[in-house]
This record gives sequence, structure tokens and C-alpha cells, in this order.
Amino acid sequence: MAELLPAYEIDLFEVRRQNLLREEELSADFFADSSYYGATDLQMHLHLEGRYTGDAVGESGVYYFDLSLDGEATFSCTRCLSGVRVPLEYDGILEVRATAETEENLEDEVWQISSAREALDLADYIRESLYLSLPMSVNHGDFGTNATDCDAQMLDYILKEEKGISLGNICGEEFAKLEKQLLATSNERKKKEE
Repeated sequence: MAELLPAYEIDLFEVRRQNLLREEELSADFFADSSYYGATDLQMHLHLEGRYTGDAVGESGVYYFDLSLDGEATFSCTRCLSGVRVPLEYDGILEVRATAETEENLEDEVWQISSAREALDLADYIRESLYLSLPMSVNHGDFGTNATDCDAQMLDYILKEEKGISLGNICGEEFAKLEKQLLATSNERKKKEE
């Protein structure tokens, strides 16, 4: 991605020294790539707790990060294509094991990090966790939104389909016209070449 997304660095020494507790608002800039997943103007409140169990120097131990996200985003209604503001939430726990090995793995369910690491960026984990929990489709009336906010003109078109005027037929007619134009253009080229 050409756009550089904000990091979310955690000082692992601080987590070992005392448990971590963060409460903050994550702006739409933090989720700048969310439109790829169908969500825009994502505003989330983050509650993050971090704790460590293991030896004091972090040679071999486990970090636990409890993550809660609560907020909202705008999606396109699958019926009328206008925006629908939908509430969102996510809760999860990330387990990170510190080992003496130098090879790290930040892809599996349980992350493996080097015990020499001083900080950990949780931004990708936060974004990915939320994006994987986003709804696949949204309509006005879903998730406590108002069904009457759906665009009346678009609903009219959808209802006409039930009365025998199919959107597929309308599109089919357009494709048939396009096919005739392409065929005519192709025939003209052949005549010029002969």
C-alpha cells in the first residue's frame, strides 16, 4: 500500500515492570485503509490491557494483550448504495511469547518474539482484528439503524423488478446494444483491411 499507516508501539519493558492500561480514541487516519473493507470514517475507542508472566528480564515469558474496540463506521447500503452509520465492536486477546530464538513470527495466533525486542507494534493486529469482524453486507434497518432511511427512489426500482421489469433485463438490453456496436466496429475494420 502506498499510504503509510500509523503505528501503535508498546514498550515491552513497561509491560514487564507494571501492567499496561490504555484508553484512547483511534481516528479515521489510523484506519485509512478501511475503505478496502467497505468501511469509511471509522472512529473507534480502544481499551488495551497488557500483562506479562515470566522472568523479570523478559528472557522467557508471555505477554497478554486484551483488546476491546468500540465505535462506528459508515458502510454503503447494499439496497440503495447510500451511507449507513453502523455500530462496531471487537474483543480479543493477543498472546505473545518471548523466546531466546532470534526468528520471530507475528502471523500465527500466538506470536513469537525475540527476548531482545524492546517494543512491539500492535497496529496491524488492531486493524486486522477489526477488519475481520466487519459485516459482509449492510442494509438500512440492520444493526439498529432505521430501515426508512433507505433511498426511496432506489427501493422503487427494486420493487418494479417484482412487477416484471427486471434489472437484469435492463442491463441485458444495454449489453446487447454494446455488443452490436462492437460487432459493427469490428466489421468496419475488416472492410478497411480488405
